[in-house]
Amino acid sequence: AKAAAAAGNVEYARELLTEVAPNAAEAYKIVNKAGAQMGKINAAIREVQNDRKLSAGEKRTKIRKLTDTRNKLARTVAGIVDKLEEDQGQTFKGAA
Repeated sequence: AKAAAAAGNVEYARELLTEVAPNAAEAYKIVNKAGAQMGKINAAIREVQNDRKLSAGEKRTKIRKLTDTRNKLARTVAGIVDKLEEDQGQTFKGAA
């Protein structure tokens, strides 16, 4: 689960959370919001990549900041999944 979330596989993390009992609803909301945010970050990265007005160095700097933000968000989602696994005393099916 942690690896899936860290890789940005929010859909898989969402599937895992549907299997969790008491905290699933709240965690599902968090994962959904994270997925939407990751989508926006990925769109911003593509926008920077396609911007002909920016130099290579400017693109690199902007993309690095966006990637760092995306990775931090993925780590947060992975932490949520880890916490749910710990609370439930199990590893969810397909978890890496």
